Amino acid sequence: MRAKNELMSILSLRSNVKIFGLLLLCLQAGCTTTDTRSQAVNEALKLIESCPYWNQLAATDLTGAREIIHTLEKLNNYSSTVLRLAIVKFQESHFAINGRKTFDDWTKLFLINRYIFNVPEWENSERARTYGGFFPIPRENGKVNVMWPLAINRSGEVELIGQSVGYLGDRFLAVEEFDFFLQEHGRRPKIPPEDYVGTQHP
Repeated sequence: MRAKNELMSILSLRSNVKIFGLLLLCLQAGCTTTDTRSQAVNEALKLIESCPYWNQLAATDLTGAREIIHTLEKLNNYSSTVLRLAIVKFQESHFAINGRKTFDDWTKLFLINRYIFNVPEWENSERARTYGGFFPIPRENGKVNVMWPLAINRSGEVELIGQSVGYLGDRFLAVEEFDFFLQEHGRRPKIPPEDYVGTQHP
């Protein structure tokens, strides 16, 4: 009887060790996932910060325009979750400063939302929602150019066509617009740049 009890204790101990090992593996996997996402968010945040301000480009600065589109292509390779977290972090670190700097940062997120989401160039004014007071956004025949300052060229590629922009009203609700565009239009198809060597984040 004693030997049987000792055997049962050993088996129970081994079982507990296995359970503990499984739990440890699960916790490690969770940490790895969290660490991977955190790394991706930081990568995306650096891209946002390094992207030139499109509203400061001269109309003849084609090199600057290409650099912006190139950065947007890279950002579009990250998941919506990662991009949303990166935008929130960008706002927290940049929007504490009032004045001109804040406006320039708004224009950066305004542009990102219009690239990473498959927004139409023209949409009926009744369906279009406004999350900021940017102007002059093209409007004609009861429609608004939601994609401006971006456009689709004859080759089917996204290009930057607008430079001059002003702003009236309260702060730009970049995250709220992000959520609406995601639900209403979905993501733009990914076109990884040939020299993009970062991690793909579906």
